[in-house]
Amino acid sequence: MATLRSVLAQVADKNQELLTVLSQTEYAGPALEQNAARIHELEDQSTATTIDTRSLHKITEDERKDHLRYRGSIVKRFMHNLGGQKGKESFTSKEEKEEREYLEAWQREREATERLEAIGRELEYARTYKLKLELDKVRHDQAQSELDLMYENIFSGPTPGAPEEDRVEANVQSARERFQRCQIQQGNDRDALQALRQGIKLLGVADMELANLRNNFIHCNMSELTFSGAMGQYSLSTVQTSLMKSLQQVREASRLQPAILLLDEVRAGHRDTVGESLHPGTKTTSEKLRTVDARVTRISASMEVLSTQQAQRLKGSEARLQQALQALERARQELQRVRMQAFERYTIGDTAPPPYFSY
Repeated sequence: MATLRSVLAQVADKNQELLTVLSQTEYAGPALEQNAARIHELEDQSTATTIDTRSLHKITEDERKDHLRYRGSIVKRFMHNLGGQKGKESFTSKEEKEEREYLEAWQREREATERLEAIGRELEYARTYKLKLELDKVRHDQAQSELDLMYENIFSGPTPGAPEEDRVEANVQSARERFQRCQIQQGNDRDALQALRQGIKLLGVADMELANLRNNFIHCNMSELTFSGAMGQYSLSTVQTSLMKSLQQVREASRLQPAILLLDEVRAGHRDTVGESLHPGTKTTSEKLRTVDARVTRISASMEVLSTQQAQRLKGSEARLQQALQALERARQELQRVRMQAFERYTIGDTAPPPYFSY
């Protein structure tokens, strides 16, 4: 048997060491998120400025060539000289204009190049700083894990002399269980939505093959058609398989999320479509195919409604999961605070705790 004070005293130095690390590295997580956002922003700026610089360089080169070509044109100079003083002034004015446009283009290019270089320097610093933040984040997470484990070994279960710790520990357990339930529900809602969407895709495959069957009537110019031949049999088989697999996806979605409604209507639509009109060897009119096509369209519309409703449920379950996660984190922080107070009370204060049993 050992006292809680003696147990806490044995790990007091380690406790303080871990708390110091946490205090020094607490900034790393939020700073890392900000740093990642800044890097992304700078990369976008770098890409845009690079494109801008290349465009400005082309303009500068064009203006430079125009300037040199005009200044070095003997013919133009001679023609202006024929005009006397006004001709000379006109040539000089145009020459100055070409030079000014070249210098302005060069200035814009230089400014863009300087911006690109400044972005590059800031991006390099941000990436270097990211490495430091990642190391501090690792140190923080490791220290937090060690502290959690140490506290768990000391305080897990009933702790004589620390009723507040027991109460908060029960709150953490309750919050953890709620988080786990929300996590399971969110996963089920996500998988149910994926199943419905897959079912809709399979209906799309069935609709394409129905279109192939309808084309057979047009090409054969017949009032009825026997589903025979390799192409007809393939299309018919694909329609039947796609419809049945689609129904399986709906059933799976309903199993994962019982709140999914209209299942009977969808199931009946699948059964009627496959059972009444599509059988190998039977004669089928274009009117029958239109009936099947209309049923597939109605089934698709119903499943689109189911998918939209399930997407809303998924949003709700994701929101509840986030809320549960935040509640669990708050409970954990409160538990850590209470356990830290126990260290202070029993290793620094004069409170004499009752005997402590290590289970």
